[in-house]
Amino acid sequence: MYKYLISLIVLYISLNIRGNKNDSSYLNYLENYSKSLLVKNTDSANIVLNEGIKLAKKLNNRHIEASMLYKKAVIYKFEKRSLNALDFMNQSLKIFEEIKEDRGVAMVNLGIGTIYSEINEYDKAISKYQTALNYYLKHNKKQNISVCYNNIAYIYQRQQMFNKALIYYTKIQELDTNNKEVTASSNISIAKTYTSLYKNSIHREYTYKSKILDSAMYHYNQGIEMLKLLNNSYKLHQAYVHKASFLNFNQKYHQAIDLLYKAKTGYDISDKNDIELLYRINHELSNSYHNLLQYDSACKYMVLSRELKDEIDIKQNKIELTKKVYQQQYNLEKKIIEAQHRVEKTKLNAQHKISLILFSSIIFIFILIGIISYQKLKSKEKESFIKGNYSGEEKERKRIAMELHDNLGQQLSVIKKNKIITNDVNLNNLLSQSISTVKRLSKKIYPTQIDFIGLESSIKQLCIDTEKNCDIDVSYDFNLDTEQKKLNHEEKIHLYRVIQESFNNSIKHSQCSNIRITCNTYNNNIKISYYDNGIGLDKNNQLGLGLKNIKNRIDILKGKWIVKQQKKGINYTFIIPY
Repeated sequence: MYKYLISLIVLYISLNIRGNKNDSSYLNYLENYSKSLLVKNTDSANIVLNEGIKLAKKLNNRHIEASMLYKKAVIYKFEKRSLNALDFMNQSLKIFEEIKEDRGVAMVNLGIGTIYSEINEYDKAISKYQTALNYYLKHNKKQNISVCYNNIAYIYQRQQMFNKALIYYTKIQELDTNNKEVTASSNISIAKTYTSLYKNSIHREYTYKSKILDSAMYHYNQGIEMLKLLNNSYKLHQAYVHKASFLNFNQKYHQAIDLLYKAKTGYDISDKNDIELLYRINHELSNSYHNLLQYDSACKYMVLSRELKDEIDIKQNKIELTKKVYQQQYNLEKKIIEAQHRVEKTKLNAQHKISLILFSSIIFIFILIGIISYQKLKSKEKESFIKGNYSGEEKERKRIAMELHDNLGQQLSVIKKNKIITNDVNLNNLLSQSISTVKRLSKKIYPTQIDFIGLESSIKQLCIDTEKNCDIDVSYDFNLDTEQKKLNHEEKIHLYRVIQESFNNSIKHSQCSNIRITCNTYNNNIKISYYDNGIGLDKNNQLGLGLKNIKNRIDILKGKWIVKQQKKGINYTFIIPY
């Protein structure tokens, strides 16, 4: 809200400055001021640019008009409003072409190519890049040439035209821009392209594939060594992950794991600023351990990668929702501007200041309404997404549990009863243990017992199993026999998972020796009190993935989660309406 108030103040100051300067000086002031605002406050920059574009049209200053239209497009592109950005880019391009300013034409074509690439219109993107490239080649602008080559190569790579991509990535290295970071990045890009080419050359002769393999490894090593010298931690650890993926594909799993642990421990991603990099690390570790038949480790990293993927999907969902809101806001803003222009033609200059302030106030009100509506929509969308995600997860868990119990469990039972091996005592014991393990895993993955013995008995069994398997004293007191019938199946599952996740957190992190849990009801609410005598919560109050899962499920149940702070151990209270 405050940033919009600031924007209104900026407009007011700009209008007052105009009263003390002639139009040409004021236009130059707006152009310079908008440049400084672009990196500080895009909302204020937008207001200044709107004012500048109107004045540039009035003074017939086509160069500044085109330049300001381009800047406005850059703002929309930064906000992921591709269609809006494309609209202003084309307006800017038309003017630069009319006044025959080739440098501006090249700049805008490069920007339009980037937008087309983002919306997957690759042929149009390449055409725009080539137009810009021709100008930069003519004037030997190496930095811009490098950008064009990289963008064209990226598109060919996306289209799986790897040989063409290699040509353009190689051209970057031949430019001799003296920019070591660009050279390092192009080495990694070349290595990634060779990797893709290798994966698509299954039916080619051994010599051809071996050559590709050597080329990929050479460029990975070159790029990584250069990034080490440049001390660019982020790109270096990205390169580690790319190389690890390549090593996994070539069945060099131990080498891949070593690289992935370097990426995981050598770069500070504990705050998850780069959640996609962390996801890729865990995903590749899961693949490596799976191929080495180390299923416990594979499962651990698979769970971590899936949880991170869920967070990435939620963020992407927010971005898509924001795009829709911005598009609606843009259409509304455009209609109001058009109406305002018609009104301004019939008004005196003395009324100009008042009309602009009034217009800004209307925009401000609509933005406020939009923000409020967006917040409500975002909250509802998030809840619906999380609920659907958990529902899908439970279905998948149920399927896996049934596969384990009905198929693998029965197969082991049949093997045990086979007369050929019944005399082998050790093998019989091992099979019995395996059958028990399958049953325990099946029950842990999906609590099918809820359908047969009810929620309360299932939670009691969870308490008994935890005490038996984890050397922790678990005391419990439940009274849910009547009330649990008022919960539907999905609500029972969520409630069970909340308690199960609480146990998991205590077992994994709290170092406790005692857990106490009580469940009772009052005023149409289920009250669950949970306590352990462990080391307590994170002092920084940061929620781990397990605690986030608890919070999400409580939100789905429309419940409350009360955390009582204490020196030792944890004390939760969950209140669930029914």
